Amino acid sequence: MFDPQQRLRKNVSGRWVGSVLGVFLLLLLCGCGGSSPVVTPTPTVVHIAYIPLNLGLPASALNSPVVGPLPANTQLHVHVAFKLSQQLLNKLNQQKVQTGKGQSLDKVANQLGISDATYQQIKKIYGVDDAIVTINSLHTDLTIDAKAATFAKLLHTTFVIHKLNGRTFYAPATPPMIPTFVAPYITSVTGLDNYSLPPKPQLSMTPISSQKSNGVAANCSPDPQALTTTGIAYAYGYERFWKNGWYGQHMTINLPELGTVNASDIRNYFACSRSINKVTLVNVDSPPTFQGGDNDGEATLDLEMAAGMAPAANIVLYQSDGNAGDDPWVRMNDELQQIIKDNVHNTGSGSVVSISYGVAETQITQGDALAIDHSLQILTQGEHMTAFVSSGDCGAYADRTFGDLGVSYPASSIYATAVGGTELAINPNTGARVQEIAWSDGSNTSQCTNQWGTGGGNSAAFKQPSYQSAPGVHNQFSHGMRQVPDISAVAYDIAMFFNGQWQVVGGTSAASPIWAAGMALVNQGTIQLAHTFFVGTALFYAVDTSNTGNLHPFFDVTQGDNLYYKAGRGWNYPTGLGSPNLVDFFRFLLKVALTK
Repeated sequence: MFDPQQRLRKNVSGRWVGSVLGVFLLLLLCGCGGSSPVVTPTPTVVHIAYIPLNLGLPASALNSPVVGPLPANTQLHVHVAFKLSQQLLNKLNQQKVQTGKGQSLDKVANQLGISDATYQQIKKIYGVDDAIVTINSLHTDLTIDAKAATFAKLLHTTFVIHKLNGRTFYAPATPPMIPTFVAPYITSVTGLDNYSLPPKPQLSMTPISSQKSNGVAANCSPDPQALTTTGIAYAYGYERFWKNGWYGQHMTINLPELGTVNASDIRNYFACSRSINKVTLVNVDSPPTFQGGDNDGEATLDLEMAAGMAPAANIVLYQSDGNAGDDPWVRMNDELQQIIKDNVHNTGSGSVVSISYGVAETQITQGDALAIDHSLQILTQGEHMTAFVSSGDCGAYADRTFGDLGVSYPASSIYATAVGGTELAINPNTGARVQEIAWSDGSNTSQCTNQWGTGGGNSAAFKQPSYQSAPGVHNQFSHGMRQVPDISAVAYDIAMFFNGQWQVVGGTSAASPIWAAGMALVNQGTIQLAHTFFVGTALFYAVDTSNTGNLHPFFDVTQGDNLYYKAGRGWNYPTGLGSPNLVDFFRFLLKVALTK
């Protein structure tokens, strides 16, 4: 059996010589009688045709000044995504899965991705002494780890360092050359450059107290004006699930992060929120090497929001080093691939994913976006997980330039459920939701520090998917492109325990795990009562356009703006279909499940 971790050997010319040597040795062994002359076989010359590979870098990057060569010993981690069988994915997506029993996707690997025969051809080309080739169990993704000098030889190019707009990045000096037979199978190749801007965490934090936890007794005194997860849970109806005994048991919330958490912070938060979640940390590529900073705050916020809303769910935090210097989007994609691997036999569980990172669509290469999309498609359609993604914190201007309209990726992916942000007011006496408006702050438009408000607008990269249809979707600004966000939740004035003290945070980074936890609770309920669960972005639009009777699955947010688009009745750019009225959302889905 082929071991995907094995090192694959070839001669210096890149052509296999085993068959020629075998014939030669056979003649030596058998041609030893009489005076017959020794016949020397004529070597077979294998000609391989090559074509250039487009990495999706913009012309401005390719034409920017070169400041030097990339050191030959630079270690590159390259990811190759292969084209998927859409026919098979459609079948998997529509197939009803019996809860508790997975589909074992690895059994259809040769149908979903590339065949064994094609893989054997590819590894003969790219497996050399100092390169490690690894293919995933679904045959949909392959990684190659080698030095820049090795890739330069394999791809018939060299690597150089460019400087553009005050930052440096590396890229091939000429288009990489790949064998012609490989090209039809490839969706994207990433890791040969690091042009894309790093994924940005979608949050901002303000310390509210110098009081630090003493490490003995839990510090459970957040700012009384800030919203706690318990207060949010009551406002959106999550606590009704708790009263029914549904705390997220046996459900899993997956959090891909480019940072880590401080164990003492989490212990303090769990003690105050009475969370009993099982938290698993999974290192992908390499663990984070830095301490403090927004990235660590991001992982902490995601975990605390998920735990606060679903206090008994399994939470798996996939962590990697976002400051490693290579393409951080490859690392993010490796985390998504690890989630796929960990759930290949768990497709009937109703698990969810929450992603709180993004950049403007113009700040990520086409190759990186295609690779992330590729993984999100497998997660949603193949493994039946809803992937919630925060819509960004710079209002209608995802590139952080005021007046330059744009949306954040991967929120704009058609395989993601984009989550916008709101400001939520709660009755302090009853805990009831009093008012909710779109989150925005236009007090300082000179620089976005994740405080301008909820991201939302029209994608410039993705066409509008067929599922995106609801009152408000077709409006004066729409023009046939994907519209963001799909739904929303509170993203302002939230209490978080971080670095030993309580902070007040804002950002759609909070809204995404809030919705992810809500979906986990809903699926827990429908699995128990109807032996089924629900998944995907299309679900939310289907619910919104259905005859729900006297049920209101979403709180319609009709006031506020994101510094360009105004909220209004029905779907709108700042808040999508609205925030979770989780009890009615569940009741309608349960009714649907029981009548099928």
